[in-house]
Amino acid sequence: MWLAIALASLVPMIVDVIAEPSDSGRVVLRSLTFATECLAALSLIGARQPRCFGLGVFRLGPWYMLWSAFSLGLLAIAWRTPPPDAPAGITLGGVSQALTVAGLAVPFWAAGYLLGPGRGLVRFAARLIPATTHRRDVRLRSDAVPWILCGVSIVARLAEILLGHYAYLGDASQEVAQSTFYAQPISQLSRCGLYALLIAAVGLVRRGDARQRLTFAVLLAVEVSFALISGMKGLFVTTVCGVCITFAVARGRVPMRWIIGGLALFLFVVIPYNATYRSLVRGHGGYMNPSSAVFMAPTVLRDTVVGKNGTGASLAEGAQESKFEYLVGRTRSVDSLALVVEMTPGTVPYRHLGELLMAPVLSLVPRAVWPNKPIRLTGYEFGQQYMSMSSQTYTASAVSPQADLYRYGGLLALLVGMGLLGVGHRLIDEAWDPVRDVRCVVVFVPFLFSTALLVDSVCDLLSALPIQLATLFLVLRFAYGGGGESVDMPDSSARSGDRIE
Repeated sequence: MWLAIALASLVPMIVDVIAEPSDSGRVVLRSLTFATECLAALSLIGARQPRCFGLGVFRLGPWYMLWSAFSLGLLAIAWRTPPPDAPAGITLGGVSQALTVAGLAVPFWAAGYLLGPGRGLVRFAARLIPATTHRRDVRLRSDAVPWILCGVSIVARLAEILLGHYAYLGDASQEVAQSTFYAQPISQLSRCGLYALLIAAVGLVRRGDARQRLTFAVLLAVEVSFALISGMKGLFVTTVCGVCITFAVARGRVPMRWIIGGLALFLFVVIPYNATYRSLVRGHGGYMNPSSAVFMAPTVLRDTVVGKNGTGASLAEGAQESKFEYLVGRTRSVDSLALVVEMTPGTVPYRHLGELLMAPVLSLVPRAVWPNKPIRLTGYEFGQQYMSMSSQTYTASAVSPQADLYRYGGLLALLVGMGLLGVGHRLIDEAWDPVRDVRCVVVFVPFLFSTALLVDSVCDLLSALPIQLATLFLVLRFAYGGGGESVDMPDSSARSGDRIE
């Protein structure tokens, strides 16, 4: 089947050569070529996987290809007429070239995924979880584990709010100018809330009693509340999708009512709420005090639900684009690659490959030991280098993995890097498959978003990798490790999860 789809991807290429279309027509043809190529790779790597090429059991590799076909391929069709929200400096020719370059990298990613990291490394990684927890059964150390992790995350996030470092709150000019030795540890502790919610979701599916339902409901409310306070839509998406993935792998079927409800809430509440909230937090009058922003959030949410913004006007009056256009603009990932392909190395020189290689090492050095350690500001610096943004414009531009790899050596760096990314995706799929061991959702879900869906630049991903892995396995050790009597969650009660929906 994959061969037939691969041959179908040649059709737009042939039309491109024979018909000599306009620039906008060439963008459409090459976006279709790239999307079809991704689907061919998806069918190839998922040929032996159950449930729709591995998508139904949430294999990271197939989901990455599907998401790439959509976000980098099909959504690039929006460039048939330049979008109003597009960065300055991108041409239709640059978009076509970017899609061609991205298409060349797909076979290398697929080859890396199929070859994998080798059985020895897979066995080593797979043994990390039982070695960390000292047992293979799914039993919590105590019923209090999710509550303790949630409490830790609440304290950490309150500290971030008071210090002015929490997500969209605070003065961005201070965040790009300096950092502190305690910023990274507090940030890692704040993520324990999501891990607690995933653990509670597993407990709810496997036991489903009143105590588990209460724990899950409270933790979900906490995570959604902090996601709304943060002003970052991605936190809400990660929370809801993480829960849906946990339910799906633990129960064996996708919770459609949760997905539909979460999507409706995102479209009709979170998006308009977030737009109003962010405009008030960082309005023309400067930066709002973080504590004031927190107390203002319930009012903004109430006005959003009743159909008004913060000034009492209709939300529709303040909207500059439809929800569809908004989602396309925020999801489309071809823009950064088009900028890099057009401007590197001619206008912006290649970056030194050593930055990528040293990123994981430097992240392990505490700022208390190295006070002047450089602050990693990939998106902020990208905007200045490629979009001519002022240094006073405090925004982080999205940089796709393909665009970031191209900056470190052009096409060769991109091809090799995508091959290695495929190897990494295969390692996660084989070693930490949550279908085989449901405890793996604590590791799998964060990596699904950081490496496949809400992808960061490669440099940022490598920089965060060592600390993130250490934190995740410490959480697993705390939740499922230890000896003595623990809370049992027998498989026979898994069907009680039917009441979730």
